[in-house]
Amino acid sequence: MRTGKVLLISVGLALLVSAVVVTQDKYIAKPDEAIYGTWTNKDMHPPKTVDYAGGWRDCLAIADSTPTAGEGTEQIMSKRTDADGTIWYETFCTATAGQFKGYKWQRLNKVSKSGTVREFVTVAPVSDFDPKNFPASVDPSNTSYRIYYRLEDAAALRHDLLVAIEDGTAKDVQAVIDKGADVQVRGENGWTFLILAAGANKYPDVITALLGAGSDINAQGDDGETALMHAARYNDNPEIAKVLLMNGANAKLKNNNGETALDCAQDNDNFEGTDALRLLKEASK
Repeated sequence: MRTGKVLLISVGLALLVSAVVVTQDKYIAKPDEAIYGTWTNKDMHPPKTVDYAGGWRDCLAIADSTPTAGEGTEQIMSKRTDADGTIWYETFCTATAGQFKGYKWQRLNKVSKSGTVREFVTVAPVSDFDPKNFPASVDPSNTSYRIYYRLEDAAALRHDLLVAIEDGTAKDVQAVIDKGADVQVRGENGWTFLILAAGANKYPDVITALLGAGSDINAQGDDGETALMHAARYNDNPEIAKVLLMNGANAKLKNNNGETALDCAQDNDNFEGTDALRLLKEASK
């Protein structure tokens, strides 16, 4: 028998950052803290970055959804809000992939009060974090100065939702939905976000969030696959299939190979002896 996971395109550049001109003790970032997700810079390399808690990914084109330029970790070292409402972050970055793999640097970030513009300047490379080594300001005359703008169009929201459903929490998914992401959009193979999440995400409340936003629980891809089939075949957590069944998933639907969700579950060792398998058998009669 075998188990598997749906491999989703995951892109992102994560800049968890913080800044102060005066040296402070290390800032303890919240587990889900990041700088507003996706940013675009059409005039400078890289054009698009995606921030997530603790890391970042760069893309060479705004349309890209894979980290073609590089990716790495970023730790918020300090954070403050000034009298104008601007948020300042100082961060310590390490590249884990791409042409600068292994490089470490420090970055001073400035995020506008509206959260729509981010400017930063970097000090690179450094061997280790040095709180005295941050720039005093975001200075446009500095050669490593960059400016990014929020990328909030439909394509960006689809991308952010794809990243969130891969292994994010319900909070991550709901945050993108609240920005206006369309959960009904279909991607490769005609799969919906719910189908993808059912195969890859381990959190049942992610499924609940997608259903609450209007996802069609029985939608079928071009191959006839449903969310329940993906949950049964690929997900290590049987509770995903269980929550789908409890919300009305049709276990009798068949894919283009004539398989039902129960057939798909035969390939997943994690279903043996579970309530999910019992419910699936009952629903398949």
